[in-house]
Amino acid sequence: SKDGKRFVSGGANKIIIWDVENRKVLHKIKSEFSFRVSFSSDGKTLASYDYGKVINLWDVESGKFLKSLDQNDPTAKS
Repeated sequence: SKDGKRFVSGGANKIIIWDVENRKVLHKIKSEFSFRVSFSSDGKTLASYDYGKVINLWDVESGKFLKSLDQNDPTAKS
């Protein structure tokens, strides 16, 4: 994350959000193969992109799914 407090890793069937300072896993999120993950500028939302060409949005603090955006959805481009 921008503030350096969180780190995210993506891979086969999961996304992991880490607490950097405590070196602990905060959330393990079941997901398709996420080969691109990124924090929002405010650090509150995580975006993941998978081979299905879908962007999934996640709440960083809770690890809960927020919504999906298809790459062809005009609202997904900003």
